[in-house]
Amino acid sequence: MKDFVKNIVIPACIYFTVLTVPFALLIYAIYGGSAESGGTLSAFRTAMSFVFALVFAAANALVRADKPSRPVRIALHAIITGLGFWLFMLMPAELEGAGELMGMLIYYIVYAIILAVLSLNRAQARRRREKEEEYKSVFKKD
Repeated sequence: MKDFVKNIVIPACIYFTVLTVPFALLIYAIYGGSAESGGTLSAFRTAMSFVFALVFAAANALVRADKPSRPVRIALHAIITGLGFWLFMLMPAELEGAGELMGMLIYYIVYAIILAVLSLNRAQARRRREKEEEYKSVFKKD
């Protein structure tokens, strides 16, 4: 239970805060503070944001696992988080027409950008670490 709280619940709370606060400020900036004009977040939408944050944190725990291979883990992460985004963020928004499709497209574009940045940082860190390691000859006999 302690691992679940440490690896899933605490990160989910952080993701929820990072997701909800800017969204609430954006809604407030667009609509103002009155409930009649739509300037407040509904309790249901806020709860769905937390459920999405839990799904996202669980998917991140999957990415940190040792197996399966890294590309498979990233593909599973993309599928799980995309499904979570659709179920818990887009469906409650009751978007009309191509709104859900556009929402998913935007989600996966942002996902790809963040994945590219994280992959570049990971590659740079690995190169730096390999460069700092002492050279050990594979062919030299002791």
